Amino acid sequence: PIEFGEKVRIEAPLLPLPVRLSVSTQPPGASVMVNEIEFGKTPVDIDDIAPSDQYLIVARLEGFRPVGRRIEVEPGSERAVDFGKLIPLSGALSFEVSVLGNNAPEPSALYDDLTVVMDEKPIAFGDKKFESVSPGARRIRLEHPLYLSKEFTINVEDKQKYLLEVALYPRPGRVQLKIPGDLE
Repeated sequence: PIEFGEKVRIEAPLLPLPVRLSVSTQPPGASVMVNEIEFGKTPVDIDDIAPSDQYLIVARLEGFRPVGRRIEVEPGSERAVDFGKLIPLSGALSFEVSVLGNNAPEPSALYDDLTVVMDEKPIAFGDKKFESVSPGARRIRLEHPLYLSKEFTINVEDKQKYLLEVALYPRPGRVQLKIPGDLE
């Protein structure tokens, strides 16, 4: 016990002040990890983070590419980290078209009336949507008033580019005969 009036030396290490971080993304809802510890979903304010020389901040949202940033923050300071607009996971599709059959036209002559049917949704041939296709299995066929392709499936993966070689076949013809009533 310490007696009144007695001088005592007390040693206590000083602890650095905690750091405060604000993390945001567009769209919101990304899981935020700081130095491999999860802290919630964006937008999130993180108080009382233990001081460190560097912080690795990572944001992950399903359907988007993960983003990360290494930052340095002084003890006791605040820092806003805005990852901005997250990039959707996507691959790119392009087409090389050939036309089969007698007296077949050049493929480019058909492009204006050519439709790509992807997962049963018609999209104009050459549309910019093919530059950013969501990952996963995609059912594809090409249609033209006079030509069709066979349907096929491609598994689109993030950051991959696919050149699809597609052959167009003449549509089957239909013949309707009108037989006069006095003929049997």
